[in-house]
Amino acid sequence: DLIHKTAQNAEQENVLLSPYSILSTLNMAYNGANGSTKDAMAKVLKQRNLSLSQLNSGYKVIREHLSKQRSGIRFQAANGAFWDNNKVEPFEDFLDRLAINYDAEANQLDFSKPAAVETINDWVKSKTENKIYQIIENIPLEESLFLVNAPYFQGEWWKPFPRATIEEAHFFPQGQDEPLEVPFMWQDDRHFFYEGEDFTAVDLPFADTSAFTMTMLMPREEQTLLDFIGTFTAEDLQKLYNEQLRLDRD
Repeated sequence: DLIHKTAQNAEQENVLLSPYSILSTLNMAYNGANGSTKDAMAKVLKQRNLSLSQLNSGYKVIREHLSKQRSGIRFQAANGAFWDNNKVEPFEDFLDRLAINYDAEANQLDFSKPAAVETINDWVKSKTENKIYQIIENIPLEESLFLVNAPYFQGEWWKPFPRATIEEAHFFPQGQDEPLEVPFMWQDDRHFFYEGEDFTAVDLPFADTSAFTMTMLMPREEQTLLDFIGTFTAEDLQKLYNEQLRLDRD
């Protein structure tokens, strides 16, 4: 649902989003929700009648699995809570749940001070190896608490692309007549692959194949990217991994 909405609003722009990062912050917010707000968030999160403790413990298992030390992989998705005690005083059990299940750092700030913006941005910058250097520009008067997730990933390929294969070639952006000159790389190897009527896909594992791969999907030429994204569902993605991806032909 998220990628469908994002793609519709993006028009011709490139889109990069992390469902894991977004889920992290929404789950943390859900821990502080009550009443009709909690009911609405449960519907959005599709939590399927899970209790709060089940939701939190399930997230904790995923977070700990992804955050393990692995050869050739660096991954972290830091969580943090920043609030102004002059406006809100979080319950201790709320902060405890965030710390235990989300490894979230608790930070009390004075939002009326310019240093508060700098503190939050510096935290994100340090957690992402200087890749994300600004997440907020200012703090509006009505804001009292920020829940932040800062993801960082760097991985080596399980089968690296030889540098000698990098060469300039034509790339034709959708909706444009003139091609762009961009660097292409290639390798001759066996990978999990799928070729169907609507799209082709390849799955390229990173150095430690137990947790991270990059799966690339390409729709057929006669189908626009937006149309493809709009019809591709979570069930289709699950089917791709469970049934369709196979080691490519000899």
